[in-house]
Amino acid sequence: MNDSIVVSGATAPRTPPLFVGTVNGHAVTYDAGFFTLEDGTVFEFRAFIDYVRSGIVRFASPELEAWYAHGVAAWTLTLDQRRERLAEVLAWYVQRGARVESRDTTTAILVSGRPVDHLTHAIISIFTWGLWLPVWILVALAGGERRKTLSVDEFGVVSEF
Repeated sequence: MNDSIVVSGATAPRTPPLFVGTVNGHAVTYDAGFFTLEDGTVFEFRAFIDYVRSGIVRFASPELEAWYAHGVAAWTLTLDQRRERLAEVLAWYVQRGARVESRDTTTAILVSGRPVDHLTHAIISIFTWGLWLPVWILVALAGGERRKTLSVDEFGVVSEF
């Protein structure tokens, strides 16, 4: 059994190009960054690119391969555009109390929250004969700093890890 998707069809000269054809024998159209299958299923061009990169999608003709390359070029952001997109998202997080721990061109590590002050909790626990221990345990488990990594892909989509 072949697990690849065979793409065949025709393109119309426009930017982004309009595609009308078949995917594994099912009618599909492409316009403005989205594919629409005959059953109404819609998926984005970048999802299609992931399928191509993973080898799931094969093209039935060199013309379709060229159409794909043109579409990727039209949708791909420059490094400066990706840097600007990351800056926009980071500004949103910083306004809400996060701190930028480190950053490069397309990724950043954000920190939110504060570290748990274990010394203060230990002193309070001693003076309360251990009655403060459940609070300290809850704060240690639920509180503290949380880190998340943000990454901007070549299409300007920001992913959070």
